[in-house]
Amino acid sequence: MATATISKAPIPATMNDDEFVAFVEKRPHGERWQLIEGDVVMMNPPRLRHRRVAGNLATRLNVHFEASGANLFAFQEVGLMVPGVPRFRPTADVAVIENTVDPAVIWADRFLLAGEVVSESNTTKQIERKRTRYIQHPGNLYVLVIAQKEVSIEIWSRRSGWEPYALTKLDDTLELPEFGFATTLRAIYVGTGIDM
Repeated sequence: MATATISKAPIPATMNDDEFVAFVEKRPHGERWQLIEGDVVMMNPPRLRHRRVAGNLATRLNVHFEASGANLFAFQEVGLMVPGVPRFRPTADVAVIENTVDPAVIWADRFLLAGEVVSESNTTKQIERKRTRYIQHPGNLYVLVIAQKEVSIEIWSRRSGWEPYALTKLDDTLELPEFGFATTLRAIYVGTGIDM
């Protein structure tokens, strides 16, 4: 088994795409990095509630995709790229990708939904920067920003001209019409301690 050579040099605060790809390839397995507008950001390990919310959403989507025969899959913690947008290699908490995308890639350049679960380590500015870029993707249909400490999902959709709206009650229904998908927020927040 090959081991990565870890540079002791200070990590640059900014990089371009090629520098970032080379940097990530040399980092130890398990480190999680993303490139946001050229800023190099190390991601803290997510808390269980964060993982549960993302996992609940991805599971619900995948059960629906399998039952409906859709050629789609909802991945968790997946690297994304937006064509024509340099210095941007984020990791989305949930992303819906067509099964035709090469499974060997690290960053998918085609996706239909990008979801971010807000955590203590995500600044509002980081989330806004990612959301803005996700919306620029020509094939993306949805951006979701999901709270983990309270019941709240903000939805941006191509269908609505990217005008946001929010759901804040457990009995509210998250509908993604292009996928033929609907589920309650209760199902997304189950097991989090705020699903009562």
